[in-house]
Amino acid sequence: MEGRENIKWKLRRAGYVRVDVDGSVFHQNQAVCGGVARDDQGNWLRGLQQDLGYAPSTAAELLAIRSGLRMYKDMNFSQVQLSADSLEAIQLLLMDSGDGHPLSSETQETRMLIFSTWDIEIRHTCREALKCVDYLTKSTHGSSREMRPLSTGHRQYCVAQVAQDVLKANMGAFDQM
Repeated sequence: MEGRENIKWKLRRAGYVRVDVDGSVFHQNQAVCGGVARDDQGNWLRGLQQDLGYAPSTAAELLAIRSGLRMYKDMNFSQVQLSADSLEAIQLLLMDSGDGHPLSSETQETRMLIFSTWDIEIRHTCREALKCVDYLTKSTHGSSREMRPLSTGHRQYCVAQVAQDVLKANMGAFDQM
């Protein structure tokens, strides 16, 4: 088994848009999320950043999935591979935890997005393979509450990370998710 330092972003199926999402909780449960959409060649399509208010970690991860799905559904993507680093949030979406669960309304709303009119795959991916979205998410702390769509790389780190991911993928260097 390879060390975690060798885990990198990997291109997915042809014709699909890869959407990476992440939630983050900082000082006093201040939650934010971010997302990055790339085409099947790894090129940047759109990003997002959003302040979520106060929420625990799992809620932030679940709301990141929901925010990403909302934005990219509005962009009319029909084939999406969504990657998130929170196995707990993904499991909440896959299991029926009942109406009594504290995140039941967020879970139900996200499920409605998942089971609407598109082809979607949801995958758990190690944080090390989500460097760009992790950076965007963490840089959202202290920003405005509204969702901010990002039509370009926006931050120099992400522009460089996207270029590096595409270069390595084209060289066949990606071994993990």
